[in-house]
Amino acid sequence: MMVLMAGLLSGCALLSGVMPLPLHVSKSKPFIIAKTDNADGWGVAAHPVLWRMSNERIMLTYNVLGDIGDGYSGVARLDWPAYTEDGGKTWQFGDPIQWLEEPPLHDTFVRVGHKINKWHYGYCFGAVIMTNGISHSMGRCFYITKDEGTWNTRVWSEDGLNWHGPKKVYCTGLTNAFQYVEISPAGVQLPDGSLLCVGYSMNGPIGKGKAFSLILRSIDEGRSYEYLSTIATKADVPWGTTPPCEPGLLLTPDHTLLCLMRTGGSGLHSMNSPHMLLSVSKDFGKTWKHGWFKWPGVMPGLVQLKNGTIVCDFGRPGNNLGFSVDNGRSWGHEVTINPPDIYSTGYVDMMEVSPNRLLVVYDAYDTPAANLWLWDPPEPVNAIWGVFLDVKRLF
Repeated sequence: MMVLMAGLLSGCALLSGVMPLPLHVSKSKPFIIAKTDNADGWGVAAHPVLWRMSNERIMLTYNVLGDIGDGYSGVARLDWPAYTEDGGKTWQFGDPIQWLEEPPLHDTFVRVGHKINKWHYGYCFGAVIMTNGISHSMGRCFYITKDEGTWNTRVWSEDGLNWHGPKKVYCTGLTNAFQYVEISPAGVQLPDGSLLCVGYSMNGPIGKGKAFSLILRSIDEGRSYEYLSTIATKADVPWGTTPPCEPGLLLTPDHTLLCLMRTGGSGLHSMNSPHMLLSVSKDFGKTWKHGWFKWPGVMPGLVQLKNGTIVCDFGRPGNNLGFSVDNGRSWGHEVTINPPDIYSTGYVDMMEVSPNRLLVVYDAYDTPAANLWLWDPPEPVNAIWGVFLDVKRLF
């Protein structure tokens, strides 16, 4: 195990502070979950997202046709999706959902060589296991159309194994001024039982149209949503090269909402990505205060471990983690998952799989793995990798 000790850190502009970070972080040997030797462009096995379906089952979704998004067709170059029932130690491929109604029309699992008529990323977004034990999750986007209003599709389960849906779920308060709202993976449940999810609305590609990050609320266990507030716009990131997007959301024990957002970053080895934006809400998402975050990156995520440590993940350049021991008021102790000179989309995800143990997933491709880790095979692979990190509070 690689052992990493924390040093001194400085906080972000919004929530500043300098303090020693009382953490002991150990990192395991990385391992391949899914791979292909047929990669091009951004890679084919890319953009991994984790979804906790139940206490035992975790699904991992990822691209199998490259970075081409929803609604495309082609031939799968690797099996999809993967899921684990032992915290990421072993993995299997296939549909982890037992459908109680008719299954979706699109593919819910594919094998290498499978012809895909319509690619679908899976129901891994706005995901929440509610206090009543019901698991709720949605598709990747709210689509905004003139004829049907604003809708997504949702699935839900009482036991995390047998699932209802997919059924349409509507959102009010949005208009057809934008093509769609792309939802982030993790949602939260507030003390009053309502659900929140974050996303960003766009009109055209990132950086080529009006866009902003926003938060949606459901008061009926995910059956419908309403627009709650705009988290941030381009005016809030004067240092950024794009409007704030790809938000990650966390509710802390003191009922503070933290939202971390991308503000730019493009290219395989973008070394000059602008620093991310950290926004904070003390009124459950109605209003927000903004601050420059100390690290650059794309698609950030936030997790709070059982011991209270908050971890943020982000990539481009490389794939990295940062830590906070004071509910997000200050940050430090950056841990590199893979360095910036290794080809990666920079999209990384994580989940606490047992108390204070993180499973981190990311992609790397077109690079001999032996360049990273001497114990791995020398042939170039495009793979979804996993690594475990154990995070111990020293005091």
